Amino acid sequence: MGGQISSAMEKGQDKMFARQKEAQQRMMERQMELQRTMVGKQMAMNIARQRDVFHFYSAFFVPAALALTAAAIKKRNPALLGPLLPLGTAWTYQ
Repeated sequence: MGGQISSAMEKGQDKMFARQKEAQQRMMERQMELQRTMVGKQMAMNIARQRDVFHFYSAFFVPAALALTAAAIKKRNPALLGPLLPLGTAWTYQ
């Protein structure tokens, strides 16, 4: 009689451990999916931020480049084109 009770308990425990393992597996899959989603959102935010920075910098660089070029032609002084080198380099790497 004791053997029947212990075997029933062992079967119950085996079922319980199997359910726990399945639950842990599902939870791990959900966590991995959530992590992938968060990484995707962070990448999208970084891309959007870089795009905004590029647009803001372009709004400054293009008029400055046009004004410095026009001034260099008007005054016949190529030294006025000097600031375009670092500005252009920074604009290129945005």
